[in-house]
Amino acid sequence: MIKCQELAAELHLEFEDLNSTKGNRMKHSKTISLSVTLSLLLLLLGSPLTAQAAPPRFRADSGVITLGANQVLRITINPASLPNGNVSIRARLRWMQYGEVGCSGMPLVCRHTIVSQGETGIVMLDRDDTVLFEVLGGAGPVRAVVEANNPNLTAMAVVFDTSTQRVISMVIMANTEGD
Repeated sequence: MIKCQELAAELHLEFEDLNSTKGNRMKHSKTISLSVTLSLLLLLLGSPLTAQAAPPRFRADSGVITLGANQVLRITINPASLPNGNVSIRARLRWMQYGEVGCSGMPLVCRHTIVSQGETGIVMLDRDDTVLFEVLGGAGPVRAVVEANNPNLTAMAVVFDTSTQRVISMVIMANTEGD
């Protein structure tokens, strides 16, 4: 912004030098014209560009969950609960597996870091589709994140014991986009 003002001042002085031999009227007319032009230029360069708001999205996070040896984290996405008209959903799932770095203190506090992670490609869902995704347990805590292009989508996280074929816990993953 300062460079634009310095440039405007230099151009104004040079313009006055060029017109010093002509009449005051011509000099005054060109100075006003140049001032108006530079003012508009400074206004355009100085004003922030307005961006369109991003379309609403869905993002849900299971949080870090410690699974037992025979347990999986099962994520289910089903667009059937959406109002009519919303029939094409694009979704992606990301997962992280954590490993323990060390523990200290009393009570014991353990630090974990991501040791493995990945994501699916974009999955297209219609009203009659369901996506089921499992993150295997046993090697350490896990986490899953669901992202989609519709803010009204619902995702479900279930901790499932494969040896007993029972649901251990079930959580509806709420949309946290924009929080």
